[in-house]
Amino acid sequence: MPQARDANFKENQLPNASAHLDGNLGAGEEQPSSGPPTRRKYFWTPELNAVLIEAYQAPSKRVLSQRLSKLVLQTGWPRPAIRYQASLLGITTTDHRREWTAEEDDYLAERIGEVSASAIADHLKRSVPSVESRAERLQMSRRRSGGYCASDLQRCFGVSYSRADSWLRRGLLGKVHQFGGVNGNRVTEENVMRFIRNYPREYDLRRVDQVWFVAMVFGRAADEGSTA
Repeated sequence: MPQARDANFKENQLPNASAHLDGNLGAGEEQPSSGPPTRRKYFWTPELNAVLIEAYQAPSKRVLSQRLSKLVLQTGWPRPAIRYQASLLGITTTDHRREWTAEEDDYLAERIGEVSASAIADHLKRSVPSVESRAERLQMSRRRSGGYCASDLQRCFGVSYSRADSWLRRGLLGKVHQFGGVNGNRVTEENVMRFIRNYPREYDLRRVDQVWFVAMVFGRAADEGSTA
């Protein structure tokens, strides 16, 4: 599938390196006429430097990579040589990580204990690791005070709905409280914690919601320690 063209970085802006071997006119390489091989030297004209500077003003790492690839194709030079020139010019990549807004933090705080991290990530147009890292940084608990239904257990333990529902039907999570509605059958947080301790073979630690699991295990331990 062809990559989308970068509208702000035109290929025709770049001088034809192969056509200009004179360092005063364009890009070129100095080749010794005789003797042992020497280190290749790359001559950067003001025009090429301007193109390089513009390339590093890319809005994302993906676009930056595309622009550098165009420079590699047009000049015939290796990417390390182009990056080295950028370092000589004092050009650095900008931090393309999008800052979290107050509105996003509010949304995260409201949903973190109700829906999955992937659902929050989809809504905010962010990655799941970004959402989980933000929740951990702000010390947002993903523990559910209203109990856990089968859908909650499915998301928290990373299992299928049928498997989570089977835990409830087999009594592995203790008494099931019925509140009515589709997700009315719920179990308490205390019983979920007992399930974690007593049935470790029922779930895979590699698939659980890591932020939630840490909050459950260490958060509960802290709570029990403070009341001891």
